[in-house]
Amino acid sequence: SKYAKKEIYDKTKNGLYFIGFLAYLFLIGQLIVWYQLISIGYYATSNVANSFFYLFTTIHGLHLVGGIYFWGKTTSKFIEKSLKKDDINNLIDTCATYWHFLLAVWIVLFGLMLST
Repeated sequence: SKYAKKEIYDKTKNGLYFIGFLAYLFLIGQLIVWYQLISIGYYATSNVANSFFYLFTTIHGLHLVGGIYFWGKTTSKFIEKSLKKDDINNLIDTCATYWHFLLAVWIVLFGLMLST
């Protein structure tokens, strides 16, 4: 968003694309991990720890899908230049806040899963 405020179009666009790429990459990685766990017999019904793992990662995945949706809306409005400068800056700031919150939540959950 610092680039958006300075009206550096290319860096803002590249930043938005990079964040989208990382979000999709993370979601695909999460699905791959689930597939690997299921293929070796770690089902959600196997034990309580597995159930919590699948529950937490599902909730996180749903938040991620929601973030991807709003990232897409933000990116398309930025590319189309359909909003005033201040409005798009606010939209980008809100999107960034959401993604930082998800990162913090994931770090906490990952730490909890590692410690059990």
